[in-house]
Amino acid sequence: MTDALLTWLCSYLLHSSLLIGGLWAAERAGLLAKLATMTQEGLWRLALLGGLVSASRPMVSLVPDPPGPVAPAAIAH
Repeated sequence: MTDALLTWLCSYLLHSSLLIGGLWAAERAGLLAKLATMTQEGLWRLALLGGLVSASRPMVSLVPDPPGPVAPAAIAH
């Protein structure tokens, strides 16, 4: 459990840093100046939440599947 949590935290740190850093660099380069304010705000929201979503996606495969229907037992005579 601790390994999975540590893996998720490191993955979140990496993903969020890349997304936020990349958008910050694009803004500093003036690439976002031509976009509408609403679009810029949407990109920032995507960068802030994108790290959470992309880091959490692999964790879905770790959740065990619910048990299927149980077959009736054979009746012994």
